[in-house]
Amino acid sequence: MNMKSIIFGFLGLLILGVVHKAYAQKSLFIGSIQFPSTLQLVPSIRVYYAGSKIVCETDDNSKKVIFSVPEFKQRTFFYLLISSDIEFCSHENTVPFLKLKRNCPYKFYALQRIPAEPKKRKKNEPSQPEFTWIIKELNLQLPDDRIPDETIIVRYSPEYVEAIEGGNAIEFPKIIIKNDILKLAGSEVKLHEISNSWFLAAMNTDTIHETTQAEFIVNPQAKTVLAMTA
Repeated sequence: MNMKSIIFGFLGLLILGVVHKAYAQKSLFIGSIQFPSTLQLVPSIRVYYAGSKIVCETDDNSKKVIFSVPEFKQRTFFYLLISSDIEFCSHENTVPFLKLKRNCPYKFYALQRIPAEPKKRKKNEPSQPEFTWIIKELNLQLPDDRIPDETIIVRYSPEYVEAIEGGNAIEFPKIIIKNDILKLAGSEVKLHEISNSWFLAAMNTDTIHETTQAEFIVNPQAKTVLAMTA
């Protein structure tokens, strides 16, 4: 084996080590969309983040859509956009950015995770770092209706959203759907028809997103995250 082969082999191992270390620093942030208990079935919803199509799990027992975002655990700030009308701006077969359709309804939030005051514990009970989230609703006032990079994009009607609340060290604030969503939609059948139309419309933007490699498995009974799969 000559010196050139040894050098290239060493560089290859070094690069793999750096990639592995960077990946190992990532963890899963869990997001959820809570529907009212009056629904029989939970609609399908498309979620994007940082150029990836996020795999969602629907839990008809707890009436939730659950998704996970792989991100560096040190990250504390995220944007959240809820809108059914997303498109991409292309120029000469490139996709420089995603944007909102002109004059379409949306809800846009800044989410910041901050340390929370620890709860009182029993003597000798180990303490864990606790966090809470600051949630601010903003106007998306950027050139060409551009959506900021690495925004969590939920393709659904903002008119159905009641509130964004809660969250902890690994969970995003929960998206709460209005209790009267069936009245707003007309019926559950019409709600699913509308939701399916938005989900199918997302196929236009699916083509420019890769499916995320980080998925999770949900136990419908315990309703907890069991594992991360590659």
